[in-house]
Amino acid sequence: MPPARAIRNLVLFLLVVATPWCGQCSDGVGVNWGRMATHQLPPQMVVQMLKDNGFKELKLFDADAEIFMNALWGSGIEVIVGIPNYMLQSISEDPLVAVDWVEQNVTRYIYDGGVKIRYVAVGNEPFLETYNGTFLNITLPALRNVQRALTEPDTEPT
Repeated sequence: MPPARAIRNLVLFLLVVATPWCGQCSDGVGVNWGRMATHQLPPQMVVQMLKDNGFKELKLFDADAEIFMNALWGSGIEVIVGIPNYMLQSISEDPLVAVDWVEQNVTRYIYDGGVKIRYVAVGNEPFLETYNGTFLNITLPALRNVQRALTEPDTEPT
């Protein structure tokens, strides 16, 4: 069992970052979940805390199976799975990288009531000024390759 301080910090974190899922979703609140924390709680505990507190939507900054996806299996929580910025270059250059990412991080988790993946976020705020345009020319091609991999999984990329 994690220390009470870690649980308090998680609750404070959830209160600070919990924002409406979208402009049309006034009845729900979503949460961002990533691995950059000083006191990481066991994933099963985090999922249970989210469910116990009525959270129905979650954004994952990375689709790490060991940490996130297995804990979310069968939870009913809708998920946005994020592709980290460091992957945008390779996904933009090679459609097969996008196909592989989708297979490893989306397709394998959506069967049999697994993880309710609703969206894929291509990059994490890649257009921020602090990135100095690093991802400007690769985000759209990466997005296209991921979209093609999601909608045409059985076809060879062109």
